[in-house]
Amino acid sequence: MKRTGLLFCLLLALAAVGCQSKAGQTILTEENNGQTITVAAGSEIVIKLEGNITTGYSWSVQDLDAQYLQQQGEEEYKSESDLIGAGGVSTFTFKAMQSGQTTLKMIYSRPFEKNTPPEKVFEISVDIQ
Repeated sequence: MKRTGLLFCLLLALAAVGCQSKAGQTILTEENNGQTITVAAGSEIVIKLEGNITTGYSWSVQDLDAQYLQQQGEEEYKSESDLIGAGGVSTFTFKAMQSGQTTLKMIYSRPFEKNTPPEKVFEISVDIQ
């Protein structure tokens, strides 16, 4: 019984460590939409947004001011399940380049539907110090 309790505590501690961000990294989700965040120059902003690419919808970056924020690599998409049609999470990483203020806007849309408004918009104000 004591081993089971110890194993449970160990797994709980490992899960908690896995949820934390790395030093110099700010992790944001849709809950942060509309907020103003403050980050240090040289740090990273990681944005994780839910979506379902099997429906033709995808997240894309709009109006990125590369003087202040630069995307690091490509979007990473991870499905929540092996089931066909399952949704997942798109992850984007940006590096804060220099002090200043900028806006980061992303839209969830079907790129092939040119005259249709986006299904969702994610936008934050970024204050880089």
